[in-house]
Amino acid sequence: MDELKLIIENIKNQNLDDALEQCQKYENIKNRHLIYNIKGVIFSKKNQIDLSETFFLKSHYIESNFEDPIKNLYLIYLKKGNVGAAIDFAKKLYKLNVSNDLYNYYLAYAYELQNNDHEAINYYKSCIELNGPNKIKALNNIGGLYLRNNKTKT
Repeated sequence: MDELKLIIENIKNQNLDDALEQCQKYENIKNRHLIYNIKGVIFSKKNQIDLSETFFLKSHYIESNFEDPIKNLYLIYLKKGNVGAAIDFAKKLYKLNVSNDLYNYYLAYAYELQNNDHEAINYYKSCIELNGPNKIKALNNIGGLYLRNNKTKT
């Protein structure tokens, strides 16, 4: 695990090529899902989004319940404007932990982008009920949805 700490430290210090070299050096069958996720992060930082997506997908296929690549894929698909794929990955996160307010928020936000206000409101309400750190953002977004739908009193 010291190797992973060294890789992460290089990423934090923007030594991305060194971090990639270390990924190659330390990758093995037991940590491949971690290394692929880290490579995805590195390529994302290098603005190589397609390559980043490839490594996040590889990580996810190796370890389907590993949350980090799923979150990263959700964010990539939002960035790419692929809302359908973002919803798919938000659903996966939600299924992994329905009591995580962030995952409820992610799913609500993706539905909002899809103009599926009913589903967005349901998941924003779930996020609010969980009373976590994303409650304020969910309240703001749900208020915006009601405002756009001329339900100002709600």
